[in-house]
Amino acid sequence: MGVENGCVGVLFKHKGHEYYLRKELGWVTILLICFTISLKMTTITEIINHLKDNADKVGIKLHEGASPEKIKYVEDTYKITLPDDFKEFYGFSDGFESIDNLIFNLLTLDEMLYNEHQYKYNNQNLAIAEYLIYSDEWVLLIDKTNSGSYQLLNGNHNSGYLLTLTTSFAEFLMRFIKGGLFDSGGLYDWYDDIFAANLGLLRCGKFTIKQDFKITGRSFVIAGEIDEGEITPGDVTFINDRQIRITGVEFGHAPKHDWVCLLLETFKDIELETKITSLAGATINIYRS
Repeated sequence: MGVENGCVGVLFKHKGHEYYLRKELGWVTILLICFTISLKMTTITEIINHLKDNADKVGIKLHEGASPEKIKYVEDTYKITLPDDFKEFYGFSDGFESIDNLIFNLLTLDEMLYNEHQYKYNNQNLAIAEYLIYSDEWVLLIDKTNSGSYQLLNGNHNSGYLLTLTTSFAEFLMRFIKGGLFDSGGLYDWYDDIFAANLGLLRCGKFTIKQDFKITGRSFVIAGEIDEGEITPGDVTFINDRQIRITGVEFGHAPKHDWVCLLLETFKDIELETKITSLAGATINIYRS
């Protein structure tokens, strides 16, 4: 942190360059700018070259590339001009499908056309990917006056919080290649970080839940392991898009292993308790203001 012309900010260094970001931008903006600078910007061409030899490792099945005529037909149907990076990728592979149990698909152009007639999506919104038979969707919102300007959005299972994840189709694909849906750096990890950043929170750790239980006269407890970073009382996590405060951190001993126990704020929500119980074995992100 430093001071430049009386303005407090941070000095961020990356690849030999220095970026001075003033606090007047807002700390959330500074976080997003630093994140964008530090993230390797991968192009669609690089993504395509990577998938040519690594599709099986990524866990997807590629399709035959779409013809320019088919791409144009989708544009005419939705009355939009698709971004160049999107058209370049679809010319290589008309979407793709997961070959594991994730049931995640980058939609084919035929399915996009089917969706327009079947579900009558708004012409400005084009669903391009889905998970678990449309339990969740990723949507492309294109500026009709400038096809190069678009946003890729997700609502995390229609939670009510539709967030802009990126303005780069390549970054969306890179996220899936890196972490799939649920692994570190993947699509839902990405959503959680952006959701938290909008509330002025930064990720400070990751926690794998092994077990949950209640202590009479005390709060709900989740026991497990800290996978990265640190966790202190006052930190928060998100479950079902609800912010839950951690009121205490304790250490527990068991015959075969030691656990870290996170005491959660008191709440009366059976649905939330059931959700927490279902997360045994899952990793959650921890955030701090």
